Amino acid sequence: MDRSFLTVDNVVKASRQFVCIRLATYEDQAEARFMKDLVRTRSGELENTVFGILSPDGRSSLARSGRGPHAFRTAAGLSSEMLRIAARYKQKSKPLWTNTQMPYVKSVELALNVAACDRLPAVIIVAPTQADREQIENQLLPAVWSEPYAGRFVYALASKQSQLKPITKSVFTPSILIVQPGVFGLTAEILQRVSSDQLRTDSATQTTSQKLTKICQNFEPQVMDYRTHINLGINLDIDWKTEIPVTDRQSIQAKQRSRGQ
Repeated sequence: MDRSFLTVDNVVKASRQFVCIRLATYEDQAEARFMKDLVRTRSGELENTVFGILSPDGRSSLARSGRGPHAFRTAAGLSSEMLRIAARYKQKSKPLWTNTQMPYVKSVELALNVAACDRLPAVIIVAPTQADREQIENQLLPAVWSEPYAGRFVYALASKQSQLKPITKSVFTPSILIVQPGVFGLTAEILQRVSSDQLRTDSATQTTSQKLTKICQNFEPQVMDYRTHINLGINLDIDWKTEIPVTDRQSIQAKQRSRGQ
């Protein structure tokens, strides 16, 4: 779905006129209920992927919802419909970077998993106190929502030392950690670290932006073909535990077949 639709240039360009939300299936009960109501499946249960285009209040579907955007048949068809829908709604004049909230994933562990799946680096905000968090977010927000970086990183907040356990050589002090997730998203290595001292300087935002730019230019995700990835995971007995039970019959059956059950 990503290769055929969501990462195609004209779809990405059209998406700039939307608030794009990547929900993590089976990782939050409230999100699961929302997705189940959005797409009515034959089984009556939530399936592994969901796609929809909603009105600004999130209550009305503006296009056919389903497991993916395949109802549009082509990426060109999807981008054309997105532009048509966007033209019906007047945008606010504020620039993108004035958004005042970080696009955090629910936890560090989930952020690493999502980053590995999407083949992106992750940015972990290490903030032992609320004051630390506010200082770091104030410096980082302009970069997060600017055109060069929007959608290029996965973000998470670490407010406890235990949350940094998957990240090699991490230290629980106020900082920004830009990390590369392992191939299964269970571990990560630090690519860049912006310390609290650097964040207090007048050029902190510029320093952070420079580091993000460098990561974007040089980042090389760990890539395996699908079958090799599956086989290695089975051989290493790696199995991601979802927060709520998986209800997609196809996913359950595929997992059972791959493990010879």
